[in-house]
Amino acid sequence: MRCVVPVLLSTALLPGCPAADDTGLDPGWTEVSLEDLRTVVDADCHPDSLATLEGAEPATIRALLLDLDRELKLADWTPGVSHGHSMPAVGLQTSLLDDFDFTYSLYVPEDYSADPTQPLPLYLDPGHPVDSVQDNRTLPFMANRLDQPMFFFQDNYFNTLYTELGEDGYYNDVYYNPDFALVAAYQDHLELVGGALAELAQRYHIDTSRIYVGGMSAEGNAAWSHGIQISDRWAAILPVSAGTAGYDEQLWKNLENVGILAVHGTEDELCAVEDVDETVAMLEGWGFDVEYWRYEGEGHGTMFYRDYALMVDWLLERQRSLQPTRVHKAIKSPRNTGAYWLRATAVDAAVSDSVDMYPEPPPAVVDASWVGSTVELEATGVRTLDLYWMAGPPGPASGAAGDTIAVRLNGADHGSFTLEEDATAAVEAYCRTGDVQRAWAGRVTLELD
Repeated sequence: MRCVVPVLLSTALLPGCPAADDTGLDPGWTEVSLEDLRTVVDADCHPDSLATLEGAEPATIRALLLDLDRELKLADWTPGVSHGHSMPAVGLQTSLLDDFDFTYSLYVPEDYSADPTQPLPLYLDPGHPVDSVQDNRTLPFMANRLDQPMFFFQDNYFNTLYTELGEDGYYNDVYYNPDFALVAAYQDHLELVGGALAELAQRYHIDTSRIYVGGMSAEGNAAWSHGIQISDRWAAILPVSAGTAGYDEQLWKNLENVGILAVHGTEDELCAVEDVDETVAMLEGWGFDVEYWRYEGEGHGTMFYRDYALMVDWLLERQRSLQPTRVHKAIKSPRNTGAYWLRATAVDAAVSDSVDMYPEPPPAVVDASWVGSTVELEATGVRTLDLYWMAGPPGPASGAAGDTIAVRLNGADHGSFTLEEDATAAVEAYCRTGDVQRAWAGRVTLELD
């Protein structure tokens, strides 16, 4: 295999390509063992550890990754609720809390069998901003409302914010505050949840095509936010009696491939039903998979526990495709920029403390599609993008090594690149998402003018 250096790239951006010897022939692949790969994953795919895989045969790495994933899932587990998990690898502090230990609770169904042929869905409840984390009774109660077994996940993030800041501090400094530096606490939660989901996917047989996020009131607000910001994680979202923040339109378009069940009462005294009416109408106008249960005469959250099982039945009918799809991504910072096959790694855009939470227009916007032999990008304020690709027939972000892909940036031709296999792409994605089902074949870095 030859490494073809495209117009937009340098050789330093193409790891995994073996150098030619004096005869012009490839000297062969670097030998890598399962223990080598385990060391990389244990290091959370730190760049230094990933570098040890360069030169390895990509097909061998993907096969070893399947073996490692099976090994990790043999860890001990106990049905019921477990507490005290933490995410030290994330090592993230919030914008509002100087010292924060992110912990979560997990409900493992009684009949979970760790059978790889029978993975179970997972439902994420962001945790309501109250003085205590939900206890052993709540998660089993939610699970027992369903006919089908499901993992349930809930974390202490918003509980801790509320406890530390108090009711006024929480709502004034987090929910309603137009200062993006403070609202970034919501972005921190996305990072922490992403790390937790990756950990869970490595430990349990979770159906990564059926992961859902939802809840009532503030939990529903988080469901809207998470659905928009990390749309590649969810098959569907369930915002119940939830407010809809003033996101830029480009952000709302991220929900194109996500099922949406919006539930609200016409007499909700905390979150205006008119805001939800407007949001649902916008999403319906785009042809998205959205359904609206509008309860006449009901107040804030009065229908949630009563009809919760019906709501989850609706969610379970939704399944996320593991193939890449069109990406809409409005970017505020180098964090939170991954979406299916695209990740921004260098962003010039900055958000002023004096502007609204989601200014118009966003400081950096990516609207991207990669179908067949052309990548179309609309970008402002983004300097570098990583594009991941999968081996397969022509389609969204798919192809074969050696294919030449043309790039159009903001309507103008911007050169081309050649697909090369990369042994580290699938492993890096596994560390970030725990998803072994989406086997990336390579990654290309585009440097935008």
